[in-house]
Order: sequence, then structure tokens, then C-alpha cells
Amino acid sequence: MQDLLTIQLTEQQDTINWLLINQGHRQPDQSGSWEDLKSYLENEGSTEPKVALIIPIEKSVFLEMVLPPGQAKYAAKAIDFAVEEKLSQDPSLYHLVPRGKPKQGSLSVIAIDKEWFATQLQILKEAGLEVVQCFIDAEILVEAGAIHVIQTDRSMVVSSPSHCLSADVSWLGALLPKAMEQHEDKPLKLTLPENSEQENIIKAQVMLSADQELTTEYYTGTYLGFLVDKLLSSHPAHSLLIGEFGGKKEQSQWLNALKPAAIAATVLLVAGLSFQVVQGWQAARLSEAYLQANEKLCKDIFGPQKRCRENLIKREVQNLISQPTTTTSAASFLSLLEDFASIKGQETLISLRYTQDKQELLMVILDQDFQKLEQIKSKLEGKGYNVELSASQDKNMTRGNFRITGKVSS
Repeated sequence: MQDLLTIQLTEQQDTINWLLINQGHRQPDQSGSWEDLKSYLENEGSTEPKVALIIPIEKSVFLEMVLPPGQAKYAAKAIDFAVEEKLSQDPSLYHLVPRGKPKQGSLSVIAIDKEWFATQLQILKEAGLEVVQCFIDAEILVEAGAIHVIQTDRSMVVSSPSHCLSADVSWLGALLPKAMEQHEDKPLKLTLPENSEQENIIKAQVMLSADQELTTEYYTGTYLGFLVDKLLSSHPAHSLLIGEFGGKKEQSQWLNALKPAAIAATVLLVAGLSFQVVQGWQAARLSEAYLQANEKLCKDIFGPQKRCRENLIKREVQNLISQPTTTTSAASFLSLLEDFASIKGQETLISLRYTQDKQELLMVILDQDFQKLEQIKSKLEGKGYNVELSASQDKNMTRGNFRITGKVSS
């Protein structure tokens, strides 16, 4: 019987998770380096397992594209042009995977950095491992006719028939309504790890954002184990191994070989935007930026006032989501926030507002030392931004009014 190995990439380049089904017996999942995996397979006597590779949604871009009339039948040829328009980048830099067929002139596409994807496959090839299937983790979790909210090992994933997004739990209230657009009549499922410490917080976020009745279910063990369980019960339709990465077609062989392991395993099978936005934002970058905004920006920018001040950022992001913005506008705002967080010290941020039409960020910062405000201005200008600063006295503090207009073209 063919050995089967599921490998889950993580946000850390040198750390992976894996689960081996050896001669029909499902082994406990493991975590470590590529060298650790090599040693593990040698100890288990598994020399040439077939591999299913799982990629985190944060490494992908989900795009919803409108095809011009008459081009739906030529979707494959039209994708490059649509991707270039959405991402404002050369489509040849991306590996593009259509999510099914065009519907009413609209086509959903997954895009992955081609060089990065090729590097991951090359690493496995050099390790003597043959990848026969490859999926985005959020795609594995998609359920037909339902909206599914899942707590993973790193964040929250929301999947619906047309949307996939990833975010920190504190952003669910802002992002879930977007994922539910045109799916208000669909049932809502919440899946949590057993004994989740954030269960009450997550439920509150979901229930405040949706009117549907909420069904809560749980999975035991690890997130990787849960993904494998889902693969056993219903595999996703959109493998990333197409086109130049197509290679040998062994999807049915891999899945059929998994069936005996499903019977033998004593694991509880639990029924079940990367991040896609209709306007076509760069989802992988956006998802990562949301996490940074919550975990990094709100700490670095707001310090001890994080709890009440973080809503400033959320409000501006939600405003962008609710409008027909462009990729450039969204990327500019998030990039500017990241740059600002990297240079800010102990100064107090009083207000923040982003003007989409002008791609202009207005901020009011308070500090005792005017020189620190000047330093912020200089550092932002050093990063290529056009910055205007005016100051006034506010009791014993100096109030700095910043007007930042996008990076200066070189």
C-alpha cells in the first residue's frame, strides 16, 4: 500500500507540519524542519510517499474578475489581462488557477507568486518527495451552500462559495459581512478546536455580524489533522497543480488510497479573504496586513491605549472595504501604516483618517518634544513619502498635524 504524506507549510520558512499515513495506518502529526521530516521518514521506513501539499491562504491572492461580454468562453486567455488590471503587476509573475467556470460573466481566480511556488515544489523534489496534489487550506474548508468560520492554528478563516478570507479574531466583526454578501440566506457554521480559549469572543464577533442561526461544532487534535479529515470526506475541486505545474495527474489515486486510513483512524470527523475581495485587492498582502495591524500596529502605534484606539485603524480599513476601491489605493494605505509603525516611538496618536480619492493619510500626533515630530516627518520622507507637518501647542504638549500623500515617484 502506498504511503501518503500531507505537508502543511507555515508562515515560518524553516518550519513545516506533516502527517503520514504509513501502510494504511495514520500516524500522529509532527512539526519541524525539512531535515526533521527527512529523518522522520527514514525512521518510519517510508521512502517514497505520495505527497499532498497544503499552502496557507496568506500566500495566495483571491480575485473576482468581471469578464467583458463575449470573453467568458475564452476565460483562460482573458485571465492574464484581468489579473494585470486587478493587481497592477505583470501576470506572468503569478501562477493562476481558475476556481471553476465563469458564471454570469464573473470568474474567481487564485493567484500565487510563481517564483515562490516553484521554490516550494523544488524543495520537495530535491528531498525526493513527489507532490501529487496541492491545495490552499481555505479551499479545503469550503462547503457548498454554507458560510463556514473556522479557528485555525494561527488565525480565523472564513469560507463561502465565493469568498475566502483570513484574519485575526478581533477583525471578524469588520470582515465577516463582506464574506457574507449575496449569501445572507446560507446557513452559518462555526468550527472551533476543542477547549478553545477564545470561544466566547469568537461567538460574540460572529453573532454581532450575522443574523443567521449559528451552528457550532468542534474538532479534536490539530488543525492539520482537521484538514486531513476534510480531505478524507470531501476533497476541494481546485488543485494548484495545473498548467506548467500540472505534472502527473494522481488525484483520484491519492484520495482512494486515503479511504482505508479513514476507516482505520479513530479520529472524530467533524462536519464542516490569501482573502478575496470583489474589487480584487491583493489578498495575501491584505490578510497579512490585517494581522500586523492588530498584533503590531495597534501595539506599536497605540501602546497602552490599544484597546480603545485600535478602532481608528479598523474604521479606516472597513471604509475601504465598503467602497469600490482600487488595488493601488488599498495597498498604499496598508503600506503607509506599516511604514509608520516601523518608525514610531512613544508619541501618542490622537486621530487617523485616510482619504481614498487623494490617497492621503491625515494624522494628529501628540508629544512633548517637537523634534520627535520632525523626526517622524524626516523618516517618512526618507521612505519616499511626501509629508507636510504643522504644529501647535496643546497645554504642555505639542500637537503635530501630518498630511501624508503617497510615495513620491522615482
